[in-house]
Amino acid sequence: FEATTAGLVQAALQTVPGASGYTTCGGITYHTSRATPLLGRDMSSPKPSNSEEYMNAKKTLTAGIAKRMRGEVGAVWSVSESGACGPTFNVPDMAAGFTVVS
Repeated sequence: FEATTAGLVQAALQTVPGASGYTTCGGITYHTSRATPLLGRDMSSPKPSNSEEYMNAKKTLTAGIAKRMRGEVGAVWSVSESGACGPTFNVPDMAAGFTVVS
């Protein structure tokens, strides 16, 4: 699952010959309203008031998605990415450009 890298993580994995042998699925979405149906869970969360809260929330979110998707598709490992990069990002003490990969 990718949220801010526009599919670059999945694309990088797919450049390896034989990638279809280890790839079961993938998803890219930029807004929680679109991620909810894709991931089958409510992706909304309280708006963080500072950068520390935001980063911790994203770390928890991505780790949870990776774990859930790994179990759901029966994979050995899973990658989940999220962060902040667009014009709607608005956390007072943090600039856009943060990404976390779990």
